[in-house]
Formats: sequence, structure tokens, C-alpha cells
Amino acid sequence: MNENTNEVNYDLPNFSKPRWTLYVAGVFFVSFLLYFPISAQVQSFIKKAVGSSPACPITYTDLGFQLFMPKVIVKNVNLPASCFGNSGAPIVLDNLFLHIRGLNFSPIGPHFKVETQLFGNPLEAFVTVGLSTMAINLDNTKLNFSELSKFLPAGVKLNGDIQVDALAKAGQSGIQDLNLKASSKNLIIPSQNIMGFALTTLNIKNLLLKTQMESNNMLRLTDLIIGDDNSPIRGNLKGTIRLNQRNINASPIDLIGEVAFSQEFLDKYAIIGMVMNQFDKRDDFYQIQLKGALGSPIPSSPSK
Repeated sequence: MNENTNEVNYDLPNFSKPRWTLYVAGVFFVSFLLYFPISAQVQSFIKKAVGSSPACPITYTDLGFQLFMPKVIVKNVNLPASCFGNSGAPIVLDNLFLHIRGLNFSPIGPHFKVETQLFGNPLEAFVTVGLSTMAINLDNTKLNFSELSKFLPAGVKLNGDIQVDALAKAGQSGIQDLNLKASSKNLIIPSQNIMGFALTTLNIKNLLLKTQMESNNMLRLTDLIIGDDNSPIRGNLKGTIRLNQRNINASPIDLIGEVAFSQEFLDKYAIIGMVMNQFDKRDDFYQIQLKGALGSPIPSSPSK
């Protein structure tokens, strides 16, 4: 008797080498995430980093880990004003998302892309959390002056937007390294009282600030340029600021440069012209030097 038998093919599928490689790599990656305590390691790094600086005790209410598109979620992050060398209300971030980007080697630790809301505006940064230091990179980040003003020296109020590029490293003693560029095209000084002097609104427009940190908390100011040809105040200063990280306003400064005022400004504030006439003048620019503290600078003629 003839019987029809279904033949079964027991041969393995004909996977090409690239497909086998991807398959094995995928199994390894999933197994690694499932069995290696990566979330515990990352959370441990973050807890050590935020508690490593007594001068800037960052706190939060909850820290969680999500395996899908691996990220750490930190809730109710509290940045005290002491982190910025000031006193007053802290910055509170409701949710801080740290998307894991792998490992970095300077400093050694996990590397994250950070996303959050700062004063209602989206903020992105890249952060590496080391054992005792933290590196922060801001790339073409747009911030609002009106909200940042509360952290500026001498309580100066500003309006407008500012673009920031910065690379900073912080540790137990505060900021250890800094390279900063900040610029604005719509800077406005609103009506206010500065050091006992009442000012009306001033449309400064342009601002360019470039600085980098040297040894012993010394900031080298390579450019501080304010205003354009139509601004009521124009200036160009260079020099040094020895950063007092516990009280920014008390940071000793040594800046030299030039400043000019529009005729309309001098007509409105005649006392400014009387004070500035003691300084040499070149092409409508008064030559000045600023010393003293950042929060209360003392003008004088440049040393010869």
C-alpha cells in the first residue's frame, strides 16, 4: 500500500552573516538590560553627584528608571539659590528627563541628554555624571533674561532673550572649569533703580559675552561688548573676575575698556556726563577701569 508522507525540512533557515550578527547582538543587549542592574548603577551615580557639593545641595522627591528608550526621570528637582552664589528662592524643575547616551571618559560616568522645562521654556543639555564631578554642556540654548535676572549680581533686572553656549565642570568645591559664550540681539534694561540711580527703560539691543575659567577660580573675560551705534550705552570691556562661589556679588573684578553714551542719554542724565568727564576720551569713548566687587564696581582711570 502506498502512503503519502509529508516531508518535514529540518534544515536551519539560511540566515546571512549580517543577520546572524544582528540577532546575536540583539539577544545580548536585551539580556544585558534584563539581568545587569544598570538602573541601580545609574541611580547610584546620580545620587552621589547631586550630593557631592555642600555649597549646592540639590534635592529631589523621586528618581525612577524606564527601560524603554532608557532614561532616568527625576521629579521635583530643587536647585537652591546658593548654587548660583545668591540667596532667595530656589529653581524648581517639576520633571527632569535624563536620556541615557552611553558612557563618557572625562569624567568617567554615564552620559545623558537632559530635557526639562525652565521658567516655562524647554531646555536641553548634555550631562556626564562622574564619581565626584559633573560635566554640563549647553549648545545654542535660548533663555529669557526676565527670569534669569533674579540670579544676576546687584539685583539688576533685564528683558530680552539670550543664546548660551557653555561647557562647565562642577565638583565638591563648586565650578571647576567653565567656557561660556552668551549673546543677545534684543537686550533691554527696564526702568529700575541701580545703586541708587533711577533709570528709565534703555534699549541696549546687542550683547556679547565670552569668558573662560583659569586656575584658582579666575574667570578670564575676553569680550564684554554691549550696544550698537544707536544704543544709549555702548561698551567694550576685558579683564578678570575672581569668582567667589559662595557670594557672586563679592567676586573681585579687574576690568578695563571703554564706554560711550548717546547725547540723548547725557542730556537726560547730566550727572553721568559730569562723572565721566574725569576720564580720558577717545573717539567719543571714555577710557575706564573697573575694580572692587562685581556687585559694587568702582570706576577709575586705567593704570598707565
